[in-house]
Amino acid sequence: MVRVRKKTMLLDQALLDQARRLLGARNDTEAVKQALEEVVRRQRFIEGLERLARLGPIDTTRIDR
Repeated sequence: MVRVRKKTMLLDQALLDQARRLLGARNDTEAVKQALEEVVRRQRFIEGLERLARLGPIDTTRIDR
């Protein structure tokens, strides 16, 4: 279940405008949402790479081609 709450924030408008353009967001709310989702996605990606690295080197002879 997604919880949505109204927030009042002080943001750098020029930075928000730039992020909105780069993300292709329709409005400020969508830009902030997309930026937050990207931070979470990046962290999950990093954690996945760290788990993979703990498994040790990859034996390329066992890769199906």
